Amino acid sequence: MKTTHIKFPVLSFRRIADPEMFGLSRIDIEEGGEGAILYVATIDARRLPRELEEWRKINPRESNPNSRVSKEIRKTLEDAPLSFILRNRGLTILTEKTLFDNTNNILSLEMADQELHGLLDGGHTFEVLRDFLDNLPEEDVKEAKILLKLEIIEGVTERDAVVNIVAARNTSAQVKEQSLENLRGSFDRIKEVLHGTSYLKDISFKETEFDEEGDKKEIDIRDILSYLTCFDVEGYSGDNHPVFAYSQKSEVVEYFKRNKDRLAKYIDLLPVILELHDKIHLTMPDSYNKKTGGAFGKLTGVIWTRNKKRMEDVMLPFIQEKSEYKIPSGFIYPALAAFRSAVSVDSNKATWKIDPLKLLPELIEDLAEQVGKQSIEFRNPNKLGKNQATWSLCYFVVERGLFRRNIK
Repeated sequence: MKTTHIKFPVLSFRRIADPEMFGLSRIDIEEGGEGAILYVATIDARRLPRELEEWRKINPRESNPNSRVSKEIRKTLEDAPLSFILRNRGLTILTEKTLFDNTNNILSLEMADQELHGLLDGGHTFEVLRDFLDNLPEEDVKEAKILLKLEIIEGVTERDAVVNIVAARNTSAQVKEQSLENLRGSFDRIKEVLHGTSYLKDISFKETEFDEEGDKKEIDIRDILSYLTCFDVEGYSGDNHPVFAYSQKSEVVEYFKRNKDRLAKYIDLLPVILELHDKIHLTMPDSYNKKTGGAFGKLTGVIWTRNKKRMEDVMLPFIQEKSEYKIPSGFIYPALAAFRSAVSVDSNKATWKIDPLKLLPELIEDLAEQVGKQSIEFRNPNKLGKNQATWSLCYFVVERGLFRRNIK
């Protein structure tokens, strides 16, 4: 792996809390770990190297220029630039090796692995500083007096140790669990399985992730994990359903984290699960109307875009088609999870007893009817989505469909 050397002048540099005074040569990162060396430098913010932009993968979230944190940083730069170093934590950087030329006051950062090295904390500071200086008139840049603190940690060799440091250091706004799991590599297999799909680029695997155009990504990894959880046949049966996958998205990442090894076998099913999700959405309205003679668009929580001026149709990202109906997710989850009965687990592999996409056309009318009946009874999509009986009714529809085909 190629090593990158980033060199720049500093105003001060020192090794902090020299371990030798304690009879140690390095600072322990965690018990049993190899440890690391800690340095602190002060630089003229105008000398902040742009190359750090290429070393931001270990930061658990992307910078949001409109966030409260970014606005506060900018306000300090505008109102009190001379005291910026006192009001800002600065940047934390992980390196493979740190070298200092004390004759010329040149600091050299060596980084080789995007999973272990780079800008760990201070992404908002880095982004706002660069933007602030880039947009100052040239004369003002020459006169600018902004000091920035750099904290450099050398020698971290384990990915878990990086995650632990990230979790502790990113405190200006709490790091969400999905960002830490992404940093641990927990979603790498999902990325592999979905490689080549049109929608992978639109999935946000960490909080506040943006696409190439600068727009916030539309698909949350927590939604992907919630759909995956619906097919956990080892954790749930026909009488016990993963309702929390719908009702408690905050718990989905924790569930995946706790059961990561077991759920790994289901990840290969994801492309079909996601396509199934969108096809249920696409076909449920007309199937309900055909089966019951009713009007799906009049069910509580459903919006028929044809009745709303200026409202666009709903894009279904996993099949790249549009629906005229905006459907509450509480309608979709019970129908989607019903196809859990079509999953078979043998040893460490999960497979389909039958392709659910082929099964869906013959079952969608009955599924839509059950969801519609429950909707009329509850008149509240959220209560419907949380109702175990609704999930059981849908599950029975698919189970009965499998029975008719002599599939056990």
